[in-house]
Amino acid sequence: VTALKQDDLDDKNIISFVDLSSIAPGVTITKNEGFKTVIAIRGLGNEANQNAIANPSVSYHLDGVYVASPFAIQTDFLDLERIEVLRGPQGTLFGQNSTGGAINVITSAPRTDEVYGKADISYGEHNAIRTRGSINVPLGEKAAARGSLSYYKHDGFSQNTVLGQDLDDADNVSARIRLLWEPTNNLSLHFTAQYFKESSNGAAQKGILDTTPGARNVAQDSIAEYKLESQIYSFIAEWDLGAVTVKSLTSYQDDEVLIRRDNDRTDLASLPPFTLLPSFYDPETGKLTTVTQEINIISADPLFGKIDWIAGLFYLDTEVETSIRER
Repeated sequence: VTALKQDDLDDKNIISFVDLSSIAPGVTITKNEGFKTVIAIRGLGNEANQNAIANPSVSYHLDGVYVASPFAIQTDFLDLERIEVLRGPQGTLFGQNSTGGAINVITSAPRTDEVYGKADISYGEHNAIRTRGSINVPLGEKAAARGSLSYYKHDGFSQNTVLGQDLDDADNVSARIRLLWEPTNNLSLHFTAQYFKESSNGAAQKGILDTTPGARNVAQDSIAEYKLESQIYSFIAEWDLGAVTVKSLTSYQDDEVLIRRDNDRTDLASLPPFTLLPSFYDPETGKLTTVTQEINIISADPLFGKIDWIAGLFYLDTEVETSIRER
């Protein structure tokens, strides 16, 4: 297990899943086609990364809720308590074919003790700007709310010399609100709403026939574009009954994505006999909607004084609409 607190992430400038590769042993995180995040632990990961409904061998959980979409993993890290990387099969506690391992992201929970907040801003090369802020507000003695917001933007690192379009840029907005209500001493209710929006000109991917000088220059005759809107809503109820604790986790997840790219990675006008046949690709669009329901019953007192146990049910329903058209 590798566990990283928020201070560890800030010290090492870990702002997204891809950055975890540099500090978590045995973990490899890459971008497939520049858009889909592919996570592998000890070589086990998503073996069918072109399939939006294929469950990976490494499961991703947000505050205990299983996140099904490969696009939702691109969310910037925002107001976290810690990140846990678990290596090896985790099917007993996390399920979902997690034979490679699991990554658990635990966000900062609301607190009823005081009002407090924090904010920071950073600036770097390519006009990179990153701002973050969060605030915790008690709502009486038994309830509290916590809101978080971040904005990240930078200019493109690469350029399409044919169309004059900057590529590998970023324009991301992340927001989250968490509500806590503890009506009794043994019952706690958590509601979370998370929103992530990403808009960029797309990733620069050089074709094998592209002779454009410069590692960050490409020559392509089709525009590139990438847009993502990701929403996650969850409701978690935890009830301590003394001998056992009953926990219910309900979530609704919605992702909409648009991808436009030059699939031949080439400026056909420069390659006879295709001079009069410029390429054109309709955008790839996708919509993923997921509903999950999980119920856990966890022992508080060992059975016969020696056996700890957990029982649970898990329900997953994912609907995917994908449109890809080329000519």
